[in-house]
Amino acid sequence: MSIIYHTRVFLLITAAALALSGCQKSGGNDSGGKNSGTSESRTSKEQNVKMNEKRAEFPQILSELGEADVLSNEVFTTFDEASVMVEPETQPFEGYKCTACVAENYYIFMTENGYGLLNGMGEEIIKPEGIEKLSAVSNELICANLGKGKRVYYKLSEGSARVVDNMDFDGSRINFELLTDGDEEYQDSNHFVVTLDGERIYDSKWTSFEIVDPKKLDTSRNCASVYSAWNGTGKYYLVFDRYYNLTVYKAEYAKVMLKIGEDYGECYITDPDDYDDLVTLINSFGNEGRDNTAETGSGGDYIKIAGGLSSEESKWIKTLTADGYCYTESFEDEDGSADISVDVMNPRTYTDLVDWTEAAVTSEYGTK
Repeated sequence: MSIIYHTRVFLLITAAALALSGCQKSGGNDSGGKNSGTSESRTSKEQNVKMNEKRAEFPQILSELGEADVLSNEVFTTFDEASVMVEPETQPFEGYKCTACVAENYYIFMTENGYGLLNGMGEEIIKPEGIEKLSAVSNELICANLGKGKRVYYKLSEGSARVVDNMDFDGSRINFELLTDGDEEYQDSNHFVVTLDGERIYDSKWTSFEIVDPKKLDTSRNCASVYSAWNGTGKYYLVFDRYYNLTVYKAEYAKVMLKIGEDYGECYITDPDDYDDLVTLINSFGNEGRDNTAETGSGGDYIKIAGGLSSEESKWIKTLTADGYCYTESFEDEDGSADISVDVMNPRTYTDLVDWTEAAVTSEYGTK
């Protein structure tokens, strides 16, 4: 090739290098340099946003959880239907087709006329007369569905079944009693245990408790009575259904709402250690400036976190967008009004929060 050709190639490469160098540095003191810096900042941010769009993937576990329910993280229950009603391995009594064993000593059987119940001796204690379904609703209570909304309840005891006439819920049967016996270390402290009809039904000890209006909880579960209680390390909900079954759930500290592309998911953070880690992570984010003129509701990817839900601290909401804007709502006034501010952060903070959410939610809900 000619020397002229090589010379032209060299000059083109040199010009390209100089152009790139000019993009990476602000221009001189003229107006063109100022505009170049604005263009550079915009280009840099767009590159960061594109990087986050590639890295921030929607956590699969959020899709599996469905809608957020404050009563989701169960730690204890007095009634587990799957273990109370089990399919018999063999047919225990000749002449009967048993479909389920109830509380280890009773057997639901099926005939052409309906379902009935046998005791451990093979005696019919509930006759199969028009019963469309028999099911356990507590460890000692059987519900007979007669169709058209009609139900009859039977109390199981010592091989017999007694009809229960009054199924109205009576909250006075539930109490938190001061612990005055047992471990010496608790005798002089204000520790309580929950009882039903004077009998302890859960061994955990509580330092304080209060009744909660079930209608104020973000839950789809049917609750007859709800208490919130502290055990010294965390807050819990003690939930009773109409059959006096107790289920204990971890209470909420924060709610996370995440949208990436067409995917949306939400859940509650119920572990106090996870919540502390979340607050520490948010406080560690660097602030690159404040822009109270930024508009919300752009419809892009975001992660929204509502915090302070189970503590004496003020409630707050932070919404971080994929392009680095952080909208903060602080609820410190008694009238419930919020102070709103907008900060500009490194877009990587959005990705870090998405990663944290996946790890925390998997830890809390992944094995359930």
